[in-house]
Amino acid sequence: MLHDGESDDYPTAHRWIREAYVIYLLGFGYHPTNLTRLDLRDHILETNSAHQGRLVNGTAYKMADAQRQTAL
Repeated sequence: MLHDGESDDYPTAHRWIREAYVIYLLGFGYHPTNLTRLDLRDHILETNSAHQGRLVNGTAYKMADAQRQTAL
């Protein structure tokens, strides 16, 4: 679990996200700070050939359509 502020766990989280072929974001609030800390945009939108066909999904409970479209 990652907590507020700097953590030695972020490099590990970045590696796991970068290497994953299937990513599910469950109960994730998509707060800009969390997106930045985890560098999700760059990792998920990465277009290298090793991740073609990568599956990325997430929950969006109570988020409006416009919020879901701009979450990442």
